[in-house]
Amino acid sequence: LSATIVITSWNNPEGLRRAYESAASQTWQDLQIIIADDASSDPEVTRTLTDFPNDPNLVVFNSGVSDEDRPKTARYATQINTAVRMFATGKYLFFLPDDDWFAPRKVQEHVLAMFPRDLDVTYSSQEIVSDGRKIGERIARDVVADAYNVVDHGQVCVSRAAFDSVGGWPDDPAFWSGADAYFWLRLTTKGYKFWPVPEVLCTKSVRDGVQSKIFSGRNPWQ
Repeated sequence: LSATIVITSWNNPEGLRRAYESAASQTWQDLQIIIADDASSDPEVTRTLTDFPNDPNLVVFNSGVSDEDRPKTARYATQINTAVRMFATGKYLFFLPDDDWFAPRKVQEHVLAMFPRDLDVTYSSQEIVSDGRKIGERIARDVVADAYNVVDHGQVCVSRAAFDSVGGWPDDPAFWSGADAYFWLRLTTKGYKFWPVPEVLCTKSVRDGVQSKIFSGRNPWQ
């Protein structure tokens, strides 16, 4: 019952370290971690990556995308697709942006919920924080038949079979502000339901990143 966590990162060394440490601290042992760095320009990201251990279950790759090409796709979706298709070995897939982190039992609780019932998609509850202060929570309580704009990026676990059946994440540049929602739409259109794992197993940190700049009509590349 192998699992893969895909950590997507760009110019957020502190968040990357926190996300990686949360992935490396999982109680589930059959686990692969993939760090997909999208050609960060911050040298501290490089230093952070060199601090991580030399582990056969850790894959690190750099997209090498140019600044000119960066706006041409929803980069985190592109990075997820590349990570899964080229490197992922897990039966179950988790998606962790570098703003967020997982509780130690995140993978374990999802896998133990999914495997006995042969489920393909589950979602946990999520705490939302800003500047270290809790500002909200998303509760996993009900089976969700349409998760579009209801469930967030780090809440979800998807089977590799479901990921492949819908063609992965859509990465058209129009989806920069919410590629996760459009991936959920692909899943629900195919008939997959989101089954709850009713525990707070991930935390979302709200910051002024690419998505928030796009939402507010600012240039996210400055």
